[in-house]
Amino acid sequence: LRAYARRVPIAEPAAHYWQGRFDWALGRRKAAARAWAASVEAAERMGLRYDAAQAHGELGRHLPPDDPGRQRHLESAATVFEEIGAAWD
Repeated sequence: LRAYARRVPIAEPAAHYWQGRFDWALGRRKAAARAWAASVEAAERMGLRYDAAQAHGELGRHLPPDDPGRQRHLESAATVFEEIGAAWD
């Protein structure tokens, strides 16, 4: 997906998102958080609201319960999903 994203820039947020999922599954928590943050940044830069909300959701779900950013990411995800008609997500 990363190679594809180099040729098709719109795939960049998805490449970072899935890299984060892969890193998380391997126990690389910090790398996963960096990948999801990169996904949010790329998606917002390109105006890809669903992709940004998806990455915000992953960040929120995986931050510790006492982390102040957790609620902010979860609220960002929920707000965008609601606005674009993807409330189920």
